[in-house]
Amino acid sequence: KLHSHPEYYEHLEKLGKKLQDGMAKIASEKNIPITINRCGAMMTIFFTDLKEVKNYEDAKTCNTKLFSKFYMHMLKNGIYIAPSQFEALFLSVAHTEENIDKFLDVFKSFDSNQ
Repeated sequence: KLHSHPEYYEHLEKLGKKLQDGMAKIASEKNIPITINRCGAMMTIFFTDLKEVKNYEDAKTCNTKLFSKFYMHMLKNGIYIAPSQFEALFLSVAHTEENIDKFLDVFKSFDSNQ
């Protein structure tokens, strides 16, 4: 059924880009080192100064303690994501722009120094 609804893919790409760009902007403003690898509606968030995380060796150098703090902050604020930096975050056609806005608002309140 998905092939008969190409707008779903456009919707997912739009939401994925909004989330990636929004997180990158907020992280830059808050001086949080972040790289987001994304393909459409699937992405992985890495807390690192690396511009690109290309492989497991790169991923192992990322700040997993900061990811754990991020995970707990998101969870406490009603955003459910995978508990490990080595897992992907997935968007679905059920997600809305309002969901992305909520995610970004919660991320904006994240204090990476706690």
